[in-house]
Amino acid sequence: MFLQTIMLAARAKGLHTCAEAAIANYPDIVRRELNITRDWIVICGMAMGYADPDAVVNTFQPPRIELQEYAMFLD
Repeated sequence: MFLQTIMLAARAKGLHTCAEAAIANYPDIVRRELNITRDWIVICGMAMGYADPDAVVNTFQPPRIELQEYAMFLD
């Protein structure tokens, strides 16, 4: 929820973000590169900046299931 709030605020200011939970699998590399001591826990990270809409990587659209396949709406 903390990252979500920052990500929403960033979008409101015209920035793009990307949450990165995978770095938690490599805490020693993150600690080394960012000079973080071992008494801190690496949980996740976030990239922030301006997306390049012309970059091929930013055109990826993963397949998605239909809303009705994972949600049920009750009247």
